[in-house]
Amino acid sequence: MPAANLNDVMTAPVHSRLLSGAELRRLLVLRGRLREEIVGLPRQAQRDVLQALERARQQRLHGKAAPWTPPAMTAAELIREIKWRIDAAALPEVVAGAAVLDRARRAPSRIRRGSLEKDRAG
Repeated sequence: MPAANLNDVMTAPVHSRLLSGAELRRLLVLRGRLREEIVGLPRQAQRDVLQALERARQQRLHGKAAPWTPPAMTAAELIREIKWRIDAAALPEVVAGAAVLDRARRAPSRIRRGSLEKDRAG
């Protein structure tokens, strides 16, 4: 079997070529960040991250993302499923999960909004 030409490898679609050093570093950093921060998120945000990971995986593998809803899981099962998917995820999937994580972190929680309104009123 002949060795692959470097030009062929670099021009291949992202899912079938080797990652550059910067892409690999980004993948590892985002995976680590997701693994650490997913535990502190509310359950709905965790489900949103899981859904984003699956949609990105379908998009990468099949060229389109079919609607997918995570099945009912306990909190521990949900975190275990997310961590398993993060460990097996490619860069586009991890980027999609990190984007959902960022949106969840920026959105003010109801608790914080309620305490701010009480502080302003009193």
